[in-house]
Amino acid sequence: MPVPPRGWVPPEVSARLARAAATLWAAAQNEADQAFERDRERFEIILCDERALRAETLVMADGLLAQVTALEAELAETRRHLQAVRTDHFWDRVVRDIHAILPADGSMSVREIADRLGADLAEEARTHEEEWSLKALRKKIEQRIFHKRLFARSDPELYRRRRPQDDLQPRIGHAHEPEVNRAGFPGGSNS
Repeated sequence: MPVPPRGWVPPEVSARLARAAATLWAAAQNEADQAFERDRERFEIILCDERALRAETLVMADGLLAQVTALEAELAETRRHLQAVRTDHFWDRVVRDIHAILPADGSMSVREIADRLGADLAEEARTHEEEWSLKALRKKIEQRIFHKRLFARSDPELYRRRRPQDDLQPRIGHAHEPEVNRAGFPGGSNS
């Protein structure tokens, strides 16, 4: 039998090889398409899960932002309340110091009281809402007089310690009683 030349393939073998290559190519392409479809379906599931997770996270974030806003408002209110408590405590301490400064049997003007209170209280007053002034000190004393606590007037501009006999005197008709506003505090008209 003669030896075929190099690189020559009989036509029937060539046809079979072409059919086999086409079949293998179709099978490989089919397998690749199936793998691609499986990957696409898996990625769609992952994408759907991630979108659901993102939506859930956004809802949680909105809830957390609402909580943060509520907590910030609560914190601000707590800080305002704490400042008010500190201010009340400070002015109560000032009033106790005023009571301690007043002589047992004498009177003093607001200016004399302020001069004796000291600069440290005036400096501390800067951290509180109400300004440190003679007017503020007078207001604190007048409030105590109005509520019959700690102080009484001996003259229109002089203050003294309250005595037990001060409670026996009627309030109506006193020349030195302050004008009372609608809130029940001294210091102004009822308008």
